[in-house]
Amino acid sequence: MSKSAKKSGTTPSEPDRKHEQTLLDSIQSEVSREASPLLEFLVARSRLIFFFLIGLILLIFVVGIWNHLAGNRSKDREEALGRIIILPESPDKLSQLEEFANKADERMKNAAILALAHSASEQGEYETALRAWRRLSTPANAPLGIIVGLGEAETLAKLGQPAEGVARLEALLPQTSPQERSLINYLVVEMAEQAGDWSKAETVCEEMIKQAGSGTVRDSWEQRLVYFQAKK
Repeated sequence: MSKSAKKSGTTPSEPDRKHEQTLLDSIQSEVSREASPLLEFLVARSRLIFFFLIGLILLIFVVGIWNHLAGNRSKDREEALGRIIILPESPDKLSQLEEFANKADERMKNAAILALAHSASEQGEYETALRAWRRLSTPANAPLGIIVGLGEAETLAKLGQPAEGVARLEALLPQTSPQERSLINYLVVEMAEQAGDWSKAETVCEEMIKQAGSGTVRDSWEQRLVYFQAKK
């Protein structure tokens, strides 16, 4: 490639440079005219703006410190709850969990009550576990609804109240997905069997057979259906 070709490919011509400079000067001139009123406004109110910015910076600083301290407090509470949860199962552990739940804010309260329900169930303290599950059964805890309902129903069954457990499970059905419904219906059959409610168990088995299609799952439900029909 020739030198002239290289030059024309990389360096703008003299008329082009003059045109670009003229255009730049024109833009700067327009910007200066438009910016003058804004500049005058800023200069005239510079003291007010200065103190406003200082106040804003202080506010951001204070909020940052508050969030930092709140984060530390939250972390401290989480660590305190964690130390209780890893304790060996004992009445003292239940007392500590209940005391923590009573003093905790909403964010930590649910975690403490869930831990209380689990620990009480592990220790065979089913009345305590049932009270804990029922503390969680509120509209505010709707996202925990399935977990709470299953825990409460299981605890009722352990307390020798399987019929109440069945009723609690059936109350969950309208808000469940198909997968959750299958699990709940399975538990309904188990608790209905414990309660000696063969008609309930039979009805649920028939429903599950309709949903099962074909295969080993259907065969299993059919076998259970025959068993419950024989019990009637």
